Amino acid sequence: MSQLWTICGAASGRVSRVVRVVLSALLLLSGGLACRAPESAVRDLIAADNACDLERVLSLYAKDVVWLPPMGAPVTGRDAIAVRYRALFRDYQPQFTVEIAESRRDGGLAYVRGLVRGELRPRVGGTPLPVADKFLAILVGGGHGWQVTHLAWSPTAAENARE
Repeated sequence: MSQLWTICGAASGRVSRVVRVVLSALLLLSGGLACRAPESAVRDLIAADNACDLERVLSLYAKDVVWLPPMGAPVTGRDAIAVRYRALFRDYQPQFTVEIAESRRDGGLAYVRGLVRGELRPRVGGTPLPVADKFLAILVGGGHGWQVTHLAWSPTAAENARE
């Protein structure tokens, strides 16, 4: 429990034991998300993608999220991206890893930049589709942790060279 306090930056010696126990219980019940770094939300998103966990994926996006895909019009709103995720999870099993190149936070706003690599494995036959995308995610933090408000991605130069 002392590690939880250190991570969240809580004062240790001046807080009464009862307050610390109550706050610790609240943090444990919420998964400690409020004190986690913004890149944790991106890692959680990739893990949820790999698990095809639609409910968890959608919980990591703001209700009014904006996707900026490499081709096509922006996709706005959690309901709109849910349609795309349902189709993705129906047809493919994602197998992704994420590399965080940069993460910055200023109060309740943050951005995370990095690379997602891996493949989309077809559920019924076919050749896996390679994925090598750079991304930039803008996140907002609140009492329930970090959520992605904007996500832009595009294939890396290495992926473009294969096409």
